[in-house]
Amino acid sequence: MKEASLSPDKRTLSDTLRDAAKVETTLSNLPLRYAEIVRSQTTHLDSELRRQAIELIRKWIDYAEQHNVSDADPFSVRYHITRFAEEAFWKKHEQILLQEADITGVSCGGKLYRELISPFVSSEILNDKNVAVIGGTARLALKMYAGIEIQDELPINDVDIVISTDADIPKKTHQYNVDLSGAKIIDGDVGATLPSIITNFDCTMNQVAVYNGKLLFPDRALQDIKEGNIRLIAKNDPLFGSEGVVMPDGNVYLNRNGFYRGLSFLLRGKGKQLIVSEENIEAEKTNIGRYWLVMLFVKILPMKDETARRNAIAHWHDIACRIGSTQTENPELFLKELMVQYPETRSYSGAEGAYDVNAQVR
Repeated sequence: MKEASLSPDKRTLSDTLRDAAKVETTLSNLPLRYAEIVRSQTTHLDSELRRQAIELIRKWIDYAEQHNVSDADPFSVRYHITRFAEEAFWKKHEQILLQEADITGVSCGGKLYRELISPFVSSEILNDKNVAVIGGTARLALKMYAGIEIQDELPINDVDIVISTDADIPKKTHQYNVDLSGAKIIDGDVGATLPSIITNFDCTMNQVAVYNGKLLFPDRALQDIKEGNIRLIAKNDPLFGSEGVVMPDGNVYLNRNGFYRGLSFLLRGKGKQLIVSEENIEAEKTNIGRYWLVMLFVKILPMKDETARRNAIAHWHDIACRIGSTQTENPELFLKELMVQYPETRSYSGAEGAYDVNAQVR
């Protein structure tokens, strides 16, 4: 990694921590790498930032000793580096009240939520005081509660959770058949921490949790779910930053990652419209390029339902036309246009391995 790429004169110390997390391939090496980067920058910083940088390294050493941080467990390191970032860089955000509903009565088409999720995760998780369900599995519950069509939320691909260190984490994840890589690990009481966690999620429709027999959500999440709004927010993430910036008028201007993420929600039918400014569309419509191929090959073509897949392809082309990424008349012509623009993908013929999915996603 080149030190110059970090632009120490233009980046804050929190940006440096985020960048270190992005480029360090071995997660267990992250704390040491961060300390090395900060130390290497001290000669480029003014006296005040140099003092802050040195103080930051001292704080990390104290934190690592206090919490017995070990390089042996990458999940433990991820947990501790996130907690350290929160302590060092966290900014308070507006407290948003949560509404709650009894999850046992949430149903759709005569089928209870508990029954719908049972093929994908043990329903016992719904009453565990040390674990909360978040992400798409919780969003499904909110859509059912709001009386919204849920077919685009099924099948459930993965189950994201918030889990307390008070629990035996490996045992719990095995018991409920969830992947630890998608878990947010917190210290202490899940119920007390949930309000600040879920109201800081990237998209309002994701600001929901199922915990201890209750469906928890803020009013704005329910309203956007009902209206089909995909509304990304300028979340406060001290480690990885935000996907948007709050403008003076209160609207959020999405960065490229945020714009693509919101578009992904729209293309997969999670909502009816993406709330985004005209300036955002103008800035990104000609820059999306390869992303259209990734969405087609990675998200759409693997769909098993032929009718759903056909509709998704038509939707893919329609949205590209509406935002100005293409002027082609049909999906086939749009695909050919993309293949010309990105000739390295022209060898794709449907054969396994012909399209390097991982390379394109990266």
